[in-house]
Amino acid sequence: ALPLVQVLQETDALGNLLASYTIGNDLVSRTTATETIYYHPDAIGSIRQLTDPAQTVIATYLYDAFGNLLAQTGTVVNLYLFTGEQQDLTTGLVYLRARYYDPSIGRFISRDPILQPMWVGGIWIWLSPKLVSRPQTLYPYVYCLNNPVNVTDPLGLQQEECPPPPPENPCERYARTGRGCMDCCDFLFAPTFPIERGTGLTPALRNCYLACPPGSE
Repeated sequence: ALPLVQVLQETDALGNLLASYTIGNDLVSRTTATETIYYHPDAIGSIRQLTDPAQTVIATYLYDAFGNLLAQTGTVVNLYLFTGEQQDLTTGLVYLRARYYDPSIGRFISRDPILQPMWVGGIWIWLSPKLVSRPQTLYPYVYCLNNPVNVTDPLGLQQEECPPPPPENPCERYARTGRGCMDCCDFLFAPTFPIERGTGLTPALRNCYLACPPGSE
């Protein structure tokens, strides 16, 4: 993923601090003089829940595939919604740095600045240095190849494929209870079996151990 410009603080006209943000891989929290709220994103970064420091859910959000807000609960004023980006609550437009995206039509409201127009055979066509093998990239207003469930575009310039989900833990059925979970890991991933627990760790064995509940055997 590309490094992004993020909002870290909000101030008033005199420079007084109004709010500060904690950023990790996604937006983590927003703190003001009176409260802290925590953001809970889904796989593409869309904020699904807000919680308070007591882990109480104070707001929830439901979107369609292109980011239209279908339902919400709570009264918190939250500007970070679809894909975790800032949204103008009046116009509904999502700020994606180079351009604004309109979820109501599933398109950007301005053309892709990377695309270059060319007059060919009496018509204008758009040539892209991006993925020209995909016809959708030749349309200057398209959002995420018309595949917003699996693709994001935080810069408004270049779509990014979402990472695949982690592989399933083959010892998952044991991981739920803890009984036999680490023994299962040893049997499947240890270089030699039986082994002294905690020795001869391979990456696969270590990851399997980490998936087991605390106190597993």
